[in-house]
Amino acid sequence: QIIDQFQGVLPEEELRDWVSRLVPSRTDELLKEGESLEADDPGGAETRYREATDLSPDDDRVKVALARVTLALDRNDEAAKIIAELEKRGYLEPDAERVKSELELRSVAEEAGGLVEIRKAVEENPDDLSLKLKLADTLAVERKHEEALEICLTLIELDKSGMGKDAKETMVKIFDLLGASSELTTNYRRRLATAWY
Repeated sequence: QIIDQFQGVLPEEELRDWVSRLVPSRTDELLKEGESLEADDPGGAETRYREATDLSPDDDRVKVALARVTLALDRNDEAAKIIAELEKRGYLEPDAERVKSELELRSVAEEAGGLVEIRKAVEENPDDLSLKLKLADTLAVERKHEEALEICLTLIELDKSGMGKDAKETMVKIFDLLGASSELTTNYRRRLATAWY
């Protein structure tokens, strides 16, 4: 597949410049290396991304990667600062949206005091819908997505015009975390549409 071309003969300097656009830059290489390390060595990934930042401080791809890895390293404030800077452009990439959604869920979960505490609070106050929503947020942070989604659907059925609106937002954040290709996302997006409309 042709990605670029020129006609005739170019002077050496122009030819070198043309070829350099076709070869991955050092920033591209560092991003690729960082992505391969994120799952098993987020610290190593961060090192690559920091080096990429030094080379290309205005490259939004690097900023998104750095937000992702600082979140993985539980440095929420730093990740939030990067996301806030990216949001000033008026949009967020899907990866950046995922980071933002997880940050919001983590914030509520932290406020709730952890899974054990919020489960206990819900047991003691079973009619408090706001506590149930905090439980759903905390479950999402703990990667118990299906249970969180079920609670949200129940809240929508119980109080669509009130707490149901917040429950819908939580579901959308969980969909962001799971990604569009997740079976849970597909299933619960359909169930949300049925419950909501």
